[in-house]
Amino acid sequence: MADVQEFHHPVSQSEVAAWFDATYRKKGLKYLRPPRSYPIFVQLSGVRAGDRLLDVACGPGLILRAAMERGVVASGIDISQQAIDLARELLPGVDAQQGNSEHLPFADSTFDAITCIGSIERFFNREAALREMMRVAKPDARFVFLVRNASTLVWRIWRERL
Repeated sequence: MADVQEFHHPVSQSEVAAWFDATYRKKGLKYLRPPRSYPIFVQLSGVRAGDRLLDVACGPGLILRAAMERGVVASGIDISQQAIDLARELLPGVDAQQGNSEHLPFADSTFDAITCIGSIERFFNREAALREMMRVAKPDARFVFLVRNASTLVWRIWRERL
């Protein structure tokens, strides 16, 4: 029996970005959990008005919106330009940039908190992304991550299909 690996080619970051662009173009905010689900992540980060928060893999900016509603200076980065366009539409003037989590375009020790919700498990190089998050975080920064439970029935089915 042939090794299954030989039939798969590595996925590139541009292919991932294109998939997310198409998904956001087709589904918009419906692709995500309900907007009311996001403020808890800002609360867990412990940020207060005037603090700086970075949301890595920010999508269309729902955490950014929840942070800004609390007076937090929020920035976001996402691999999908379509997601960034949605964030800018939702929050005119927001600091949301298209980019890669492995090469964050921010200065060292900039952020009081960093969030990354439901995405870190999808990064190609998690170690590089985590190093970058540590680099741009202030020494006493708080981190809030949400990682999907890959043991659920739905995710087991998806893993098998992918």
